[in-house]
Amino acid sequence: HLAQMSYSYSPLYPGVPGCVDPVLNPNDWPPPPADAIADPSITEVMFPFIDVYSEAGQQQGILNNPDDVAAISDIYPTEDYFASRGSIEGTLFLKDGSTEYSGINVIARNVNDPLGDAISGMTGEWTQGQMGPDGRFLINNLTPGEEYLVYIEEIVQGGYPTQPMALVSQPEYWNSSESSNPITDQACDYTGIVAEAGQTAQADIVFNGFDRGITFTPLVEAFATSLSKNGRTVGGGLQSTAFLWNRSRGLTVLPPEYIAPSVGAAIDRNGLRTIVEADPDGNGILEPAIWTANGVIPLGDMNGNTCGLGSSNGVAAASPFAIDQSGTIVVGMAHLELDGDGQCAGSFNGETTAFIWTEGEGMRLLDTASVDWSMTQFIRADAISGDGRVVLGRAGFSRALAWVDEGEIIDLTERFGATEVTAANYDGTRVAMTGSWEDGVLLWNATGDDSVRDIGTLTWCEDMPAYSFWGGDLCEFYTPEEVVQMMGTVPITVTDMTDDGTVLVGRAGGFFTGFAGVLWTEETGWMTWNDFFRVQGVAEASNWDFTQPMALSGSGREMVGQPAPGYPLSFFVEMSQVFVCHKGKSIQAGFPGGMINRVRQGAEIGRCEFLD
Repeated sequence: HLAQMSYSYSPLYPGVPGCVDPVLNPNDWPPPPADAIADPSITEVMFPFIDVYSEAGQQQGILNNPDDVAAISDIYPTEDYFASRGSIEGTLFLKDGSTEYSGINVIARNVNDPLGDAISGMTGEWTQGQMGPDGRFLINNLTPGEEYLVYIEEIVQGGYPTQPMALVSQPEYWNSSESSNPITDQACDYTGIVAEAGQTAQADIVFNGFDRGITFTPLVEAFATSLSKNGRTVGGGLQSTAFLWNRSRGLTVLPPEYIAPSVGAAIDRNGLRTIVEADPDGNGILEPAIWTANGVIPLGDMNGNTCGLGSSNGVAAASPFAIDQSGTIVVGMAHLELDGDGQCAGSFNGETTAFIWTEGEGMRLLDTASVDWSMTQFIRADAISGDGRVVLGRAGFSRALAWVDEGEIIDLTERFGATEVTAANYDGTRVAMTGSWEDGVLLWNATGDDSVRDIGTLTWCEDMPAYSFWGGDLCEFYTPEEVVQMMGTVPITVTDMTDDGTVLVGRAGGFFTGFAGVLWTEETGWMTWNDFFRVQGVAEASNWDFTQPMALSGSGREMVGQPAPGYPLSFFVEMSQVFVCHKGKSIQAGFPGGMINRVRQGAEIGRCEFLD
């Protein structure tokens, strides 16, 4: 992988990143220095990709690499193979020091020949996951008398008999003081192992991560899109498969006839009800429903289940997008047949519009009386306040809408310049809107005094780079103020907030500038999740850019999300306790209230050891 896939714009390392310099593909441009080139001869025959036109591809056909020799000899050893060569074995554990973890690459590199003599063993490779989590590894064919450094890395491409798993901590070297404490056992700390013929050295490895503070746990290789406000149940899906995960009951995959909504799952406060799509009469047209462990509640539609609009899930007469905390109010998008052509969802004629469903009254349309349908392709209801009073939506892809107590439609773009409206607190007194060109995030009191407050945004060049459509970072040439004049402020889409609206999570940036997950609290303002996790010393998060926070519990102490948009791996974050640095001492504080109180007293957010 070093000889074929390492480029200056995405370098790979013959060791732990940050502890050793990268080596680069010889075809990189501009040509790298001679001492930074990965010689093509290091490419293993069993590397899972081949470029037949490159020198690396040609070298790949030569069986002269110690890693290939080990792979063959482990299966078909000669009589003196194990007696004449050295070995290293061990077990990889999670930070608890007892739970084994499969699917991670463990590499031993010769200090004197790190590129030419490197041999790997995959945790759990001998049982291939058939016996449950297996952190054991064995590396053979080591040259006697040579010193080797052992480290862990994630396998990100290729097919393997043992399923590769995400590295749920930081890459690190093994050392003789191996532990989970990322302060005393830093990633770059290493102890060399001298190979001895016929001998097997021991090198158990423990993932780094503090016992106290934030936990950052991989949950499921799918999209977790919702979290019950009590913080105990997660909802989501992968393609059309819907699932629930509960802290006590674990993972529940819903029956295949109940399909995950294309925009993601949504669940009530206690995790007892989740919205799905189903086809109860089997005519091929889906309808919205509420799934519960005790049965399914069909919500119906607005056209007699005679037609619908196609999506990744199939044809649907109506699609559910959000549910209130009581589980008795659902909003979404319905398809109508208004022009007599026998088809639903015609563009610019009002056939795709927003609905609300309530228990007892059923489904009905939300007000659109003032809408100019000649200029509007569709209207949909995307989100709802916890008490169900405020419904948020959009017209087309550029106008933000709201309805309060099922009243007249409110054009938030016309009133406040909002480009989208995405989340509300429990009682609708705080509704988060993305502001216009020079605005930050706007908080609207929809059920109170109708006031709007600009709570700002991140700063270009300080909080995140400003990559342009043409490539390159504008921050190399312009000040943050000049970047704002060219690109506007950093756009933020708020994805969720606490019941009282004092903690917000969301995503900043865009496809050209790159994304950043963000956090806002009343007293501390905006910061990126990457920065927050870094100063908290969350080693489990150091291997990821956490750019897609999706849902937050009512207290703000639990969160779910993904590393990046479209990346099917979800994390469950628990942060009831975080750390602040006050007068040179790291102090544990409750989140968010305790942290905010400490900040008011002059503390900085984070452990003292990790502050710049």
